[in-house]
Amino acid sequence: MLELKGVERRFASGKGIGPVSFCVRQGEVCSVVGPNGAGKSTLFGILSMVSEEFTGSWSLDGRVGRQIPRGAIGYLPESTFLISSFTPRQFCSFDASMRGVPHTAASIEEHLETFACKDFIDVPLGELSQGMAKRVALACAFLGEPRLVLLDEPLNAIDIQTTLILKDRIVSESERGCTLLISSHILDFLDEVSDRMLFLREGDIADDFDPRDGGAEGRYRELFL
Repeated sequence: MLELKGVERRFASGKGIGPVSFCVRQGEVCSVVGPNGAGKSTLFGILSMVSEEFTGSWSLDGRVGRQIPRGAIGYLPESTFLISSFTPRQFCSFDASMRGVPHTAASIEEHLETFACKDFIDVPLGELSQGMAKRVALACAFLGEPRLVLLDEPLNAIDIQTTLILKDRIVSESERGCTLLISSHILDFLDEVSDRMLFLREGDIADDFDPRDGGAEGRYRELFL
């Protein structure tokens, strides 16, 4: 279970996140929705441990912050960074090693194939299209068996095939017991995959919404338009 207690990070402009407190159950798919500047990426930066400048506390399966193994969290940032001279095979292996995720050459190859990267698995990332590179970044986010996966705008630059692969992966990871947080402006997609939606306004939780009570678009219009 993911639990946040009074988590807050504010910038000089006043933008940022919090203080927010909420829990996300094991295996739950929770979408984080809001206009630009609502604090979504700031929240994901804290939970991915990229950002350490915040107050409050958060825990995953009872472990707090830096007690959590890096391999327990998969993260797709909105702006991905891939080493252009590396191939997908090399980069995934490098990422797994950096995060302490057990792997073999065969397991990396098999994992990349599940994200339809087989045809360019040994092509330098700098020579790939934006969509192909995004598949590699998505594959890295799901390396190993993470307990928490954070996907910040995962649909940017991907085609229909990759969207369907991602949708199936979200379902299978949830069934495995992985907790997922997803931020996206594609509300139809969130309606299909989410168990729950947190709407953010100016860094605060405006609504904790059950998509079974209606679509995300209707609730978004009520809150923000």
